Formats: sequence, C-alpha cells, structure tokens
Amino acid sequence: MNSSPDSASDNIPFPRWSSVAVAAAIIGVSSLLAYSNSLSGPFVFDDIPTIVDSQSIQKLWPIGPVLLQGDTSALGRPLVNLSFALNYAYGGLDVTSYHVVNIMLHVFAGLILAGVVRRTLEQYPSSAHLSKHAGQISLFCSLIWVLHPLQTESVTYITQRAESLVGLFYLLTLYCAIRADSARRSYFWPTAAFLACLCGVGTKEVIVSAPVAVIMYDCTFSRHRMRSLLLRRRWLYGSLFSTWIPLLFLVSQGRQNSAGFGYGLSPWEYLLHQFGAITRYLRLSIWPDSLVLDYGVAATRNVFEIVPAAILVGLLACGSVAAMKYRPWIGFLGFVFFATLSPSSSIIPVVTQTAAEHRMYLPLASIVIISVVMIWHTCLSISSIRYGAGTSSGRGSTIAAFLLSMIAICFGSLTFARNFEYADAIRLWTTNIQRWPESLRPYMLIGSEYVEKKHDSATAILSYNQAILSYDKVKQQNRLTKHVDLQMAGVYFGRGTAHSHLRNFENALADFDRTLVFNPEIVNAHFYRGMVLGQMGREDDGIESITKAMDLEMSPERLFIRGELLGRKQRYSEAISDLNLAIRMDETNPYFYQSRGHCFMKLGRYQDALADFSKAIRMLPDFVRALQSRGETYALANRHAEAIEDFSMVITLSPQFADAYRSRAKSQLSLGEIESARRDIEALETEFKRSEPELHRLLDELSTGSSSRTFPSDSEIGE
Repeated sequence: MNSSPDSASDNIPFPRWSSVAVAAAIIGVSSLLAYSNSLSGPFVFDDIPTIVDSQSIQKLWPIGPVLLQGDTSALGRPLVNLSFALNYAYGGLDVTSYHVVNIMLHVFAGLILAGVVRRTLEQYPSSAHLSKHAGQISLFCSLIWVLHPLQTESVTYITQRAESLVGLFYLLTLYCAIRADSARRSYFWPTAAFLACLCGVGTKEVIVSAPVAVIMYDCTFSRHRMRSLLLRRRWLYGSLFSTWIPLLFLVSQGRQNSAGFGYGLSPWEYLLHQFGAITRYLRLSIWPDSLVLDYGVAATRNVFEIVPAAILVGLLACGSVAAMKYRPWIGFLGFVFFATLSPSSSIIPVVTQTAAEHRMYLPLASIVIISVVMIWHTCLSISSIRYGAGTSSGRGSTIAAFLLSMIAICFGSLTFARNFEYADAIRLWTTNIQRWPESLRPYMLIGSEYVEKKHDSATAILSYNQAILSYDKVKQQNRLTKHVDLQMAGVYFGRGTAHSHLRNFENALADFDRTLVFNPEIVNAHFYRGMVLGQMGREDDGIESITKAMDLEMSPERLFIRGELLGRKQRYSEAISDLNLAIRMDETNPYFYQSRGHCFMKLGRYQDALADFSKAIRMLPDFVRALQSRGETYALANRHAEAIEDFSMVITLSPQFADAYRSRAKSQLSLGEIESARRDIEALETEFKRSEPELHRLLDELSTGSSSRTFPSDSEIGE
C-alpha cells in the first residue's frame, strides 16, 4: 500500500486535526497528572553546582557567559544554561518554574514522537493493516513513553533537562525531515530540520547521530533508492552534517574531568561495564521497580557479570542489523536505540557516573514503539483468528487499546510514586542506598542534608559512618579507585563539619586531616581545619592551615578568619592587612568592619576603630558585638556618655550579655553616676553570679567622697 498522509486520513472517522487535538490533550493532561507532585521537589545532586551555585545564570546580559560558562551539567551546553538563566530571571531559585519548564519540554517531545509515529505508519508501504490505526497507535506510543517512570530522572531531576531538551530537538529534527520529503514548500521544513538539529548541538552530545538517523529513516521507509535520495535530499543531508562543526567546538570545551580519556578508566573497561548497564536499562524499561539516581563510579571486572550481559546486548545488536533486511522498521528502531545510547554508553568513559537512567530518555522510545506495535499487531491477529477477518479490526484494536491503557495507567502511577521520592532529598537518597548500596555518594548527601537543612549533626555523623564502613567493599568492586577515594574525601569532610558543629573539635580535626590524605586539593578542608585549630587555641597552626587554603583559592571569608586569628595573636597590623583585602573583595559584610575596628582599637587608632564599628552597625543595626566594641572604644577615648548609650543598646538587644553591664558600670563610675553603676553591679552579682570587688571598692570610694579621681583606670577595674 503506497498511501500518503492525505489518503490515509480518509480512514479516520473524524477530521484529522480533531483527532490530533484529542491525542495532544490526552498526552498533555496525563503527563501533568503524573508529574503534578513534582513541582516542589528541591534542588538535588548536580542541581546545586549547575543552578544554585552557578554565577553564569544570574544575568542574561552579557550573553557570552550564559552561553559559554555553564557549570557542571551545563558546561558546553549553551541552550541548557540559557534555559536555566531564563528560569532564574523569572523566579530566581524558586523550583516550581524549573519543574514546569521540564514537564512542558517532556510533553512537547511526546507530541513530536506521536507525530513521527503517526506519519510513519501512514506512509509505510507494508503496514496497511496498521495504517488505519495510525492515530491510536501513535497516541499510545507517546502516552506510554511520557508516562514511563524511567523518564523521571530526565524530567523531575532538574539538571537533566539537557536530556529531555535534546530529545525534543532530536525528534523535531526527524519530524521536520519527514515533512520535508513530501512538503509542497521546499524550504520551510528542511530549514526547520536544520535549525532543530543545530539547537540540539547546543544542548547535548546525543544529537550527533541525528543526521545519520534521518538518512537511516529515509533508507528504511522511503520509496526511493539511496542514490536518488542523496540527489533529492543532498541539501538537507549536507546541512544536518554541517552541525557537527559547532558540536566539535562545544565538545572540545571538556567536561570538567567527568568524561573523556585519561581520567583513570580505559575505553575497554568502560565498554565492558556498559553491557551490564544496558541490560539493566532494558529490564527497567519493561519492569521499572527499582529506579536509582546515582549508580556511583562502578566499573565491574567480574567476568560472570560481563559475559551474559555482553551476549544479550550483542544479540540485540545483531538482531537489529538482521532486521534491516526482514523487518526494516525494527532495524531502524534498533539503530536509534544504540545510536542515542552510544555517546555515553560506548567507549568514551563518563567517569563520574558510569551508569545513569536518564541516558534512556530517547532509547526508550524505540522499545516502547516496538512493544506497542507488536501488542497491537498481536491483538489484531488473535482477533482475526477468533472472530474472522471481517470483524477482527474493531475487536482487536479495542482489546489492544484496553491493554495499552492499563499499561499507561500503571506507568503513570509508578511515575507519581517516584516523584514522591524526589520530593524529599533524604527520602531520595535513602531509597538509592536500599536499591544500590555500591554507591558512596548517597551516604554523603544524606549527611550533608542533615547538617545543612535539618541542623542535626548527630544523625549526619551516623550516615557518614555508614559510608566509611562501606568503603572497603565499594573499593573492591570498583575499578575507579581514584574517584572512590575522592568521594571518601567528601565523606570525611562532611563528618568533620558535623563534628565541628557539635564542638567535637578533636574528632573534627582528625576527619579534616583524613580528608586531606584522600584529596589535598579540597580548599575548605584546609580552611575548616584552620578554624577548628583556632577554636582549640592553636592559632598559629590555624593560620598556617588557612594560608594553605588561600594559596589554593583566595576568598574574603578566609581572609576574615585569618585576620581574626592574627588578631588573637596580637598581630594587629597583619590582621588589618588581611581585613583590608577582604573588604576590597566584599564591601557589604559588616563582620569585616567589626573585626578591623577591633584591631584599630587595640592599636589605639580610636577614630579609625569608631568609623569601622559605626559602618558595621549601619549595615546591621542589631549587631551586638559591634555595639559593644564601639562602646568600649568610646570609653577608651573618654567619651563615656556615648559609650553608655551603646552599652545600653547592647543590654536591650541581649539582656544576658554580662560584659555590657560591667562596661556600662565602668563608664557610669567615670561620670560619677553612682546609683546607676550600683544597679549594674548588683545585676552582675545577682543575675550573673559574678563577683566584682574592684568595682565595689571604687563605688564605695565615690560614695564616701574619699576618691579625688573621677575616672578609674583599667588597672583598677580590670581589663
């Protein structure tokens, strides 16, 4: 049957565009229902460096940094980073808008997939018995694909927008190329195909096989011979292959030591591991019962795992090649499956994650289409045998539609349940550990969640302890021992941070030391180690450790802490030098001014000190420490009335600040305000249980008039 789209549409009992609109509505509404509970899911995993901590998305102009300076998962993917920048411009770090965009991209990709399947079935010469059901079959192909829970990593996990976006452009390239073959306007659809492919280049490396896929599609489904196709479609093919030039440029930017050669894993070892990974993907495509976000850096060397998986994958590959002759449409879908997996699942190592479910975003379409068509064909065949050829089509299609509807509902329910796991980071990583205990990162990420968001350092330490107990086992099962060690550095660093929050400084110091054994390049390990040493009274060692951190990466916070430690050692000039540089780097931090003011005060530079304290207070009006320090400076400069105002403000803001009562009593005695001083001294003794014999002596002298001095010295009252 050599049917065209127009002739095929005659079999549809209602107008073509009406059926398209109904199908689009079903796909869209079903997707929104399945992902409705994902809108508040937090940023997780690579979302943090790619979006939350990325400076490149915080301004849309100049556009250069947005397109060329993406972080982590957006590096070398300008359109992905641009989409994040647009989200940020709209709602900052409000996760809802990011999730909405991801869902809409997924829906659009599903609609384009339905269009590709429908037009193919209508034009395929050997599918006369399926052609009149093209609309229904394409609907179920798209519906099951968009609702499949294996897709959640590409939709709910925000950073993997790269996968769904490139999937959209890949399918759009194929769809436009199909339309270009029969379009009356000879330029619109070829141009659209080229632009879609070019956009895919700016999204992810998966698009590399799109030009080949277009040629393979034409060879499989077109009525023309290859030589004729090359002549008729030479401009389309040429334009699509030209997109490899900018793709090479973007790939050359590198993947931040995450993908490529020379990172500790050979292409052969990576390929061997991919057999098992692909086998798992195939199982999850059919029975998605244990989805995992992070598979870690495993690279198995177990021959009993590799050989069976390699045989299965090899049979599938050989079957796809053989099908090109006997069942060309299956051969084409087999090609798409392997071609879209190959950039990340062949010989080019992705060393930070050797397996990932989001890589199945496009390959899953091949599996779904083959399954749906086979189910539909089987139902029609069984119905024909049971009821006869005359009534088989209607009964068979009804049965097939019912079965596929049940599958879609089941997958939609599983997707909804998986999104529930993404809604809470601790729940997500806990299930990850239960399903794939070989990965160390989830332990570390649970610990960081407890430290940073739950403020429960004790529970965080338990999670870090589990990771440490698993280290030896995980290292034995992984070829990438360097990356396992780097993860252990993160585990010890996290546990050290938790110990420092609990003021277990000895344990924290030991963990930071272990961190630096595994990875001496972790800047914050040197920095936090220095702060812990300072808390332990080992200021010189702390200064040395923070200096190492600053040799790796200078920051105003590190300059500030080193300045604080230098101040404790009475190295005030050096401290001021650090704080001057910190203030030049960040003029908005009131703590920098307070610390520098303290150093000025100790050097007797009272005017400079007062200027810094006043600036800090203007920035932070309830800054108790700055108010206390300014009051002390006023007192040293014999401006006791102003000092009393500051001390009174401190007491109002922090009634339990005992030193403020003592300082105010000193200034009140200096001004002869005996009763006010008496009340503050009594407060120190009754409320704070502090004995102040020197203040009592001076109070008695002033009360009896035996003292001729109006200002007691610090040596009399005590520093």
